[in-house]
Amino acid sequence: MKTDLRIAYSRLMFRLWWLYRDGNLNRSKFITVMKRIQEELEEILESGTPCGQSKTEGTYKQILKHKTALWTFVMEEGVEPTNNRAEQIIRAYVMWRKISFGTQSDRGNRYVERIMTASTLLSLER
Repeated sequence: MKTDLRIAYSRLMFRLWWLYRDGNLNRSKFITVMKRIQEELEEILESGTPCGQSKTEGTYKQILKHKTALWTFVMEEGVEPTNNRAEQIIRAYVMWRKISFGTQSDRGNRYVERIMTASTLLSLER
């Protein structure tokens, strides 16, 4: 039952995010609805913490430990609920490393990390 609720809340959160992102839900309504979902989900996680399954309890505790970060996408405009954008940004570098066999030294690794970071930051400023 609680698993079904967690899945339903997750789906609802993303539906609301997409509505907000696409301009079909205003920010104040998005925040108001998400606050209610946040309260409900945190209550579910807290009540499930002493469930007797060590892995589940550990997962719930970790989520609750970082709950402020979990809801950043609601409170901070411009933050997305996934890391898809970050993954897309580094994808080219991951592919380069894969096809070029990377570097052969720590010094080479540091050089590539710095050059790629600078290149990415400069491209984002455009």
